[in-house]
Amino acid sequence: MTSTEEAGPDGMAASEAPPALNAVVVAPLYAAAVIAAVALALGYGLYGLWNGVVLTFLVLSVAVLATVMSWAERLAGLAFTGFVLLGAVILMQSHGRVWGLLGIVGGLTTWDLHHFRRRLV
Repeated sequence: MTSTEEAGPDGMAASEAPPALNAVVVAPLYAAAVIAAVALALGYGLYGLWNGVVLTFLVLSVAVLATVMSWAERLAGLAFTGFVLLGAVILMQSHGRVWGLLGIVGGLTTWDLHHFRRRLV
């Protein structure tokens, strides 16, 4: 464990999580983030709003960075805020309401699983 990684209650760093934890929590975390990003990208892309698609994948990269890097764990809230704001813009513009709601729920699920994982390690 390097000096920049924070140790969990059992003394293990987040990057040293047991394999069972990765299978149970991290895989659904990535799945929720990808579902949220794809839903939002579809909501924007179907109406030709390409800036929204680019912003969606930037938010997805922040969510993945918050999961992979121990120093970036605080960015999970920023990713959640990004997913919610992008979904809210779709809902306000009446473009694919289903895609906006799915993106918001996926973002909330990603944020919740990230914090659940952080509590376990």
